[in-house]
Amino acid sequence: LRLRYDPEAKRILFPVYDSAKLLYGFTGRSIVPDDLRDPKVPKIKNYTGLKKEYRLLGEQFIDNDKPILVVEGLFALAHLIELGVCNFCNPLAVMGSSLSNAQTDLLIGYDRPVYLCFDDDAAGSQGLYGTWDKTRNAYLGGGAVDKLKEHLPTMVCLYPARTNELDDLTYAEVERMLLHDYIQS
Repeated sequence: LRLRYDPEAKRILFPVYDSAKLLYGFTGRSIVPDDLRDPKVPKIKNYTGLKKEYRLLGEQFIDNDKPILVVEGLFALAHLIELGVCNFCNPLAVMGSSLSNAQTDLLIGYDRPVYLCFDDDAAGSQGLYGTWDKTRNAYLGGGAVDKLKEHLPTMVCLYPARTNELDDLTYAEVERMLLHDYIQS
């Protein structure tokens, strides 16, 4: 991944490339726990003018013969790559909890089936399905599923019963999610 470290902010830096391996900049995430981090120091910071809504983290590894697995965060992507899931899919991260229009266009351009595995929390659900309307008790749409389903085979991964944390998943569990444990949209 060619990670770097910002010792002053105690932040791991992830280089963001396109599929041609052109470097766009760096995005970084603090390694200091939220309750110990100075509130003036942002948890996530973009470096060198990076506009992360225009790229997907991990694009430099795209293999056109494999499906795409989209996750939210930087460390989630690092975990998937460490597990070795590149053997059967292309893991990518949106670097946040929502898929931008530019990221949608990138995924459509890759023309591969897309599996979405966002965090199992309110922000992840909103990223998948759009804004939650409390009065209607329903999602209003506009999330990643709606942006992709008209253009690509789009699946939402289901976490195994033992965990709802992406960082806890094993190689076999991720593989099973892409083979069997998903909802097709």
